Amino acid sequence: MVGPKRTVLAYASQLRKEDFAPSHVWPHVQYAPQLTFVVSPLTTYLQDLHPYRLAHRRYASDIRAFTYAISQPQVQKSLEVVRIPSEVMAFDEFGASELPRLKTLTLRGELDTPPAPLISFLGGLPALEELQLNTARRANSRLTFCPPNWSGKSPWPRLRSLSVSYPEPDDPLYSHLPPSLRCLALRCWPRHYVHLIAHDCLTFYKLGWRSPLLTATEMCRVLSRCRSSLIEELDVEFLQDEADLDVFRLVASAFPNLQTLTIHRYRQYGCYDVPLQEIGEALSPLARLRFAYFHLDFKDMPHPFALYGQVAEAELQRFYRTVETSADILARTLGASVEVLCILRRVKCANNWLPFSVERMPEAVRARYRGSETTTR
Repeated sequence: MVGPKRTVLAYASQLRKEDFAPSHVWPHVQYAPQLTFVVSPLTTYLQDLHPYRLAHRRYASDIRAFTYAISQPQVQKSLEVVRIPSEVMAFDEFGASELPRLKTLTLRGELDTPPAPLISFLGGLPALEELQLNTARRANSRLTFCPPNWSGKSPWPRLRSLSVSYPEPDDPLYSHLPPSLRCLALRCWPRHYVHLIAHDCLTFYKLGWRSPLLTATEMCRVLSRCRSSLIEELDVEFLQDEADLDVFRLVASAFPNLQTLTIHRYRQYGCYDVPLQEIGEALSPLARLRFAYFHLDFKDMPHPFALYGQVAEAELQRFYRTVETSADILARTLGASVEVLCILRRVKCANNWLPFSVERMPEAVRARYRGSETTTR
């Protein structure tokens, strides 16, 4: 094969990091190449594609290049970081490779149901420290690592960060998380709120993606399995039901050393009240919590794509008043360790956190808007 991708791959014989541009910039080399050269002992393999692209989601040449690289013994011995679109992952070949030094594995994009439980392909990574599976679903199925009867030990004894989109509530894996774990995210990807408004969800409708958001009851089932007093950062996303406040209470009891907490809680249709006082009180036992991020799906949150005019401006001001009142209530009821709390605001394509400093004075506790937004987590 002669062409841009062959040239790029040929340089891999001299590189320690392999970084591929999107395949669709080379439309004339979309067939699977026959590769025969020797790849150097890479430490990093990266490929970045726009996650919401409507075309060119899966190319045989991309899969072949990745498969060829990880099939080489010298690469298996040296590889430490893999960040690729999930469509590029060849699970059978990856699972058959011995990767004793791999520390970071990140998959982002669309993920079809693998031919076997994920633990079959990802279980043999003894040095893994960070695992991010931020993947969209075409069906209302959840991401499953282990079969129901699995009873093995923790597959990643050094794991420090785990991010899983649409986790299976009864997955046995969460009962075997290692004590090294410090960051845990049980979330939607993309965030569920982009599926709720027509301007956002049109792209995902064309892609055929679904968002099987966990209910509060299901989230409790996951969290009750993965209790860890050493986790410092937690990110959860769920739909309100009768176990709504149980999630917050479980977070406080199961993860007492949290320092950063991100919660996206969505209202059931027809439910308008947000129990701010009860939420703050449920989380108040978290004595080390410093940063709290909340998306509580307020009913008066304005449409992010509303045109600016007198009506839109009035809606925005009403929302700001709701946010300020809510921040004050949370500041008073959360534990004394909280320094900053943030509430989500969506305007057009920007999803930003409105940050508030918690000010504790002898006569009162209040939240003061800091005046500079931060991007979403």
